[in-house]
Amino acid sequence: GAILLAVGLTLASLAAARDPAGGLPPDFAAQWITLSLLPRIWVALLSGAALGLSALVFQQVLRNPLAEPATLGVLSGAQLGITLATMGAVSLDPALRELVGLAGGLAALGLVILLAGRNAAGPALLVAGLVVSLVAGSVFVLLALFQQEQLRAVFVWASGNLAQNGSGDARALALRLALLAPLLLLLLRGLALFALSDAGVRGLGGNVVALRLLALGLATLLATMVTARVGVIGFVGLAAPLIAAGLGAGGL
Repeated sequence: GAILLAVGLTLASLAAARDPAGGLPPDFAAQWITLSLLPRIWVALLSGAALGLSALVFQQVLRNPLAEPATLGVLSGAQLGITLATMGAVSLDPALRELVGLAGGLAALGLVILLAGRNAAGPALLVAGLVVSLVAGSVFVLLALFQQEQLRAVFVWASGNLAQNGSGDARALALRLALLAPLLLLLLRGLALFALSDAGVRGLGGNVVALRLLALGLATLLATMVTARVGVIGFVGLAAPLIAAGLGAGGL
């Protein structure tokens, strides 16, 4: 049902674009569809898929239905890392931006786990994530206030921006999702073990720490690659697994 709705909205947008209001030239409308509208649709779909998959892994591994990259400070950490790197460079290559964002996201996640404790779950983990997210967001705002000219474009990007000027971001996200999703599928049986307690996972021969770190690392990479391309789009990862479950999709 959700897929049909998305396809229907996409077709409606394309139909409207082919007959634009205001008498725009047909050549301009065609270029707009090819270079802006279609890439934006693909980026939105790929970003939503990546954030939803990332959140699903977070929720499964941490056994918390509210855990996701935004609530655990990962997106704010990635945003702050990219901002700091931008201040020291005239132009930041998208691949380097992804690398810096990954470092910031992993640092934020590590800080959350450190504050909450290795075995923390539930409210303690979410409160620690909220604290880290607020601190990272505050530092970002302060930097934006004192470095307005240098960070003006970063401030617009960081608010979440799906506007596209070509298909580069869509291709990059598709390639990364095609590489990372199969890796998570290889971990599917291991991730299913987290339906049990840590003691139960160890009893079945699973390495809890290694499996958790590997899964969280891949999930963080998924989330930060989206942040590096389109900025912070919060709570998509929280809503997507809940909507999928409501539509009858099974969990891990």
